[in-house]
This record gives sequence, structure tokens and C-alpha cells, in this order.
Amino acid sequence: MKKGMRLSEVLGLEIKSYAVNFDLNNGCQLRCTMCRPTGGPSVRDQTVLPIDVFSREVVPVLARAAHYQFGCYDEPTLVPYFEEAMGLLPPERIGRMNTNGMLLTVRKIDVMAASAKFCLVKISCDGSTKETFEKIRVKGVFETVVRHATYAAKKFGSETVALVFTLQQGNIHELTGVVELAARIGVGTVIMHSKQSELAWCGQRLDTYLLALEAAKKEGVALMESGQLGSGGYHGFAAYRYPPIFLAHVPLYLRVNPSGAWSIL
Repeated sequence: MKKGMRLSEVLGLEIKSYAVNFDLNNGCQLRCTMCRPTGGPSVRDQTVLPIDVFSREVVPVLARAAHYQFGCYDEPTLVPYFEEAMGLLPPERIGRMNTNGMLLTVRKIDVMAASAKFCLVKISCDGSTKETFEKIRVKGVFETVVRHATYAAKKFGSETVALVFTLQQGNIHELTGVVELAARIGVGTVIMHSKQSELAWCGQRLDTYLLALEAAKKEGVALMESGQLGSGGYHGFAAYRYPPIFLAHVPLYLRVNPSGAWSIL
């Protein structure tokens, strides 16, 4: 990873295709067991990239990207100028958003849908029951996330919304349940991935995957496996998909953090 790049270096890269992962803040209101069990910046104390810096230094890079993801390590709906940011994003429908779904309100969904900037909205859902979900996603509310995901699927269309399920020993028994939940609320895709520390263990549960795949076929839900989750970040997509979903392949991923520093992933 190359860190601390200046904007001129990023714009001067001689590459034909790249993607951008960006966080405009470093806060999250949840304390999930796999990423923030001991805390992190509170909503009040979070660092936020100023909107003028976003407009001047980030948007020009996004405009040249094959695709981009808003929300990688932190929660994008906590950005104070979230709605204004929707209007600044490039017009092409190449964006993805990753969110815990708690603050993905009707108003925010309506603004996002009106902007027509997103091809995929990923909502974290680590359980098909309230008990499992809230044990893992501490401070999260199962019913709230399901309600927001349901509305998002209606507003964007089922193919544009996905539930993201982090496989671990405490919830792997509910993978099939999450596929069935997605079907009930009109969400078209379930993306599963593993914690880096549990990758080998999860890989041994072929029976669970096969049951979930059968449920996906029956319900007409796309079941995908993403790269592993390690140190709070995602690492690309693996080729385990039903049915096939197009994901643009790019040779280079860029990242900008809330302080405005660029890096190559």
C-alpha cells in the first residue's frame, strides 16, 4: 500500500481504469463484535472531511473511476452533509454504498434514489433473527434495519440492494435464514464474507453453504461470496455467484480517508 499521496499524484497516475473506496468520516454509532467491539470515534468526536475538500479533491477523481464505494470502514450516513454529497457525486450510475442501515431513513433513500448515482446499496445484516443480529451488531436494532432495507428495495429495485452477512461461529446457522429474509423483503442479493480470523473455520462449513445456495435458487436471490474481512476492510470479490452478477474488474484501488490523504490499496 502506498500512503500519503497528493491529489496531483493521483490525477497523474497513468492507468486506464481504477476504483475508489472513500470514507468522508471516521465514526460509527454501532459497536459490532467483529470490527468495533471496544469502541472508536463517537458521532460527536468523528473526523469529517470538509465538503469543500470533497468537492475540490475527491469528486474529480471519482469522475474518472470505473466505480466507487462510499462507506468502507465507517458509516456514511453519519456524514453531516450526506444529502449535499449526493448532488456532488458524478452523474454516471457507478457508485456503491456500504451502510449499517440504521440511519438509512426514508428521506436519505429518496435523495439517493433521486440522484441515480448508485448501482448497488449494501446493508449489513448479520442475522435473520433479532437475537443473533443484535448480539453481533451491538447498538443496532434488527427491526429498524429490516424496515429500511425493505423500503430501499422498493425504491431502488431488488437488484440494486444487497444484504451483507459476515460469517462467524455465532451466526453461520442463520445464513439460509438471511437468504429467506432477503426474499421476503424484496432484496435481490445476499453477499457473504468471513472474518480473516475465522476464514479457515467458515470454509469447512460446506453443508451450510449448500443449504443456503438451495434456498437462493428457490427464492430467486443472488448469493455471492466476497473477499475476506480483515482489519476492518473488504478485499475484492471472489467468483462464487448465483446467478452471475456483473462487477467491474479494475487493476487498481484508491482510497481517501477523512483527513484527505490518498493511498493505493
